[in-house]
Amino acid sequence: MSFDIDLPIRYFDTAVLAAAFPARTARLQALVPEPLRVVELWPGRAPLGIMCFDYRETTVGPYGEVAVCWPVVRSRRRPPPLLPLVIDGRWPEFGWWVHHLPVTTEIANYAGRTLWGYPKFVADIAFSWRDAQRVCTLAEHGEPILRLAVDTRLPARPQRFDVCTYTVLDGELLRTRIAVDAAGIRSRRGRAQLELGPHPIGREIAALGVDAGRPVEVRWYPTWRAVLPEAERRWPLARLDAPKAARAPEAA
Repeated sequence: MSFDIDLPIRYFDTAVLAAAFPARTARLQALVPEPLRVVELWPGRAPLGIMCFDYRETTVGPYGEVAVCWPVVRSRRRPPPLLPLVIDGRWPEFGWWVHHLPVTTEIANYAGRTLWGYPKFVADIAFSWRDAQRVCTLAEHGEPILRLAVDTRLPARPQRFDVCTYTVLDGELLRTRIAVDAAGIRSRRGRAQLELGPHPIGREIAALGVDAGRPVEVRWYPTWRAVLPEAERRWPLARLDAPKAARAPEAA
């Protein structure tokens, strides 16, 4: 199955909930290609992010998406802990390694895999409210992968920023810069709960040493608009046996 995709993809109406939890740096580093280096919170621990996108209006139709990702820099040297996270977009070569990116539609799956190398697959993603919490549930074929709940009792402020992602496509490392115009909050004192299911991806996340009861950052954006262009940079992979495949793509 293939689709004609016009670039850039534009996202007009989206809500985003996200949280990051400490995980073992060495286990995250083993899953990224050279010359990416995982950015740590403190020695031995780095943030693993779960980001849930409720895309209600886009140029490829409405769909849901969940990102399992962590921060990296493209560098031969290990970056200092924390600082690149604090100033993120201003730190040279900072971005997010995307390890899993399930979506709810075939067109989103096709576009992400073929144009950027995003590790997508079609899954079941549901959004709901539980009192003041926004909840995202991810499953595949009825088997739970994860559930993230974020407290939305946070003041929303207008924000404009770029999100850079790193992926691999056709033997090359790609960096893509996504322009975001949003209203929301990112807080290191926010509340979030992460539950991991029995699905292999849920077990994989648990095996990365993630502390699901200790969020180090929470984000809630009731308003999120973004523009996803083609990759801005490409480099030949320095280590051809990396990264380890997050999931073998199904035939298109």
